[in-house]
Amino acid sequence: MNRFLSVCLLLVLMLLIVGCGKTINKNHLFAEPGISMQAHLEPTVEINMDEVLKGKANATYLLGKIRIAGDSKYADGFGSSQFSTPIGPDVESVKSAAAYNAIKTSEADVLINPKYTVDVTNTLLLTQVSVSVSGYAGYIKDIKQIGIKDIRR
Repeated sequence: MNRFLSVCLLLVLMLLIVGCGKTINKNHLFAEPGISMQAHLEPTVEINMDEVLKGKANATYLLGKIRIAGDSKYADGFGSSQFSTPIGPDVESVKSAAAYNAIKTSEADVLINPKYTVDVTNTLLLTQVSVSVSGYAGYIKDIKQIGIKDIRR
């Protein structure tokens, strides 16, 4: 009888260990539809070559990766995360914050031909990232929709 209880207890433990799994169903019946719409837009931008926009942004990172201070507003499309590395500070987000600061100083819509100066200072525990950017002011005058293309995944 004692051996029977040991075998039953072992089976129950095995079921508990093996039974805690997760199943992901990739059936097409439960997936979201694979259709998306893509619209091509063509903006008309007026560039003022006499108006140079300038902006600065700073960030401080603990142990080179944990942001503890710095700008928190960013311009979309500036400072690509495609170039950021998993090791070290996120310089691209500081570039994006500098672009935001440059654009908000004027009535411009976009920053044309941005040029960045990046300064990274490392100490034992902290990393300070300072970015300056300059570029020309761009004003969006019109946006035309070229056409809608149906894309199936």
